Amino acid sequence: AQRRLVLRTIQKYIVSHVEEICRVSSRDSGKPKVDALLGEVMTTCEKIRCVNMNGELWLKPEYRPTGPMMTHKTAYVEYVPFGVLGVIAPW
Repeated sequence: AQRRLVLRTIQKYIVSHVEEICRVSSRDSGKPKVDALLGEVMTTCEKIRCVNMNGELWLKPEYRPTGPMMTHKTAYVEYVPFGVLGVIAPW
């Protein structure tokens, strides 16, 4: 719930500052503003929406079979987010 709130807050900020973000992105990258809107702003907002809708399901533990000799045990895979990561990507 806390992650969802943080992501919603970021998305609200992005949506309320679209013009400024597009202008700065266009100036920094040399892209037209429409490319900044489609490639940066809308992509980011869609990723946030997708994570808000599916993140809880994606991070839910997945149970695995333990085999006949370990019937008294439980095994599962628990997905733990790494937190903030940096991405270096070509333009």
